[in-house]
Amino acid sequence: MNNQRVIAGKVNVGVGSDYSKVEIRLFNADGTNTRVVADNLLDPESPFDRFDNSLAINDHNAVAVAVRIAQGSVRAVYRFDGDSAVEIARVGAPGPILEIDSFAPAINNVGLVAFRARDAQGQAVYVGDGKSLVRVIGNGDTIVTDLGEGQLGQNVGSSPVFGGAPGINNNGDIVAVAGLHPAGNNQVEWGSGVIVVPALIDDDTIFASNFESR
Repeated sequence: MNNQRVIAGKVNVGVGSDYSKVEIRLFNADGTNTRVVADNLLDPESPFDRFDNSLAINDHNAVAVAVRIAQGSVRAVYRFDGDSAVEIARVGAPGPILEIDSFAPAINNVGLVAFRARDAQGQAVYVGDGKSLVRVIGNGDTIVTDLGEGQLGQNVGSSPVFGGAPGINNNGDIVAVAGLHPAGNNQVEWGSGVIVVPALIDDDTIFASNFESR
């Protein structure tokens, strides 16, 4: 739900046990509702055949959600804003994304979308605007903590680095929860930390093209 009390949700309009007909809808405070996007069983022109359960909405009713593109069964993150469908990132070449995690993306009021993914270094948080894509922070990165220099990671390689979904504010600052250990020593477990990554935003662009971690 956004600050205008508009709720975005994934709904099913199949009959009985038919759960294959799915769409994203906006539910307004006055009781009306409108379709944002539908799968290709409801809309033959739609390139999508699946949407994740969790999504995000900003105060301009733009919605961010992970989807599956029917052609090639490719997972991607999209922003839907009115009649506009903008691809933020997709799995596979030529981009760095190997996998998109099944956690809700986050979207701010200027249309930046942050999401969890996996790249060649492991799990990471990315942010994009449909034109540019930036790896914000991820597995193996070192940061300054109250315990000294820390490193994002876990002492068991298969354990997730991040917990839950990332968040983003209207300045483009990003917050995430991640596992931490002393830099260079993953056998000492510090537990989880809240990581804030401030955006360095140029006056001429809304995109956070550079980040610093702290």
